[in-house]
Amino acid sequence: MCNQGTKKYTVGHKLFHPISNHLSSFLLNFCEQHSLVINSTWGRKSCKVTWRSGQRSSQIDHIITESYNTAKLEYIKGYWAKEVNSDHKIIETLRTPGKNNWTYKKKEEDGEK
Repeated sequence: MCNQGTKKYTVGHKLFHPISNHLSSFLLNFCEQHSLVINSTWGRKSCKVTWRSGQRSSQIDHIITESYNTAKLEYIKGYWAKEVNSDHKIIETLRTPGKNNWTYKKKEEDGEK
């Protein structure tokens, strides 16, 4: 199945695959309908492992976000939680603070007076 009709900002940088299965098409349609973006993950592989069984493990490949701004995905980590009865990790991401434009503009205005 081909996803050539995908909107530009639904799939993050270098994530578009021209051939996919029905689940990929479902996910793309869902993200388009809800203005979500599929982004890639970076960082150490050990932090991205979300499932482990014996010698086998799998890792996060993609994360769905509300923004195309990949700077918000600088810190992503999976951790085991005893409270959750699962063999999967809980995913945590921290947002990095952006530039405070209001403060910058206020300083400019004060300098002009």
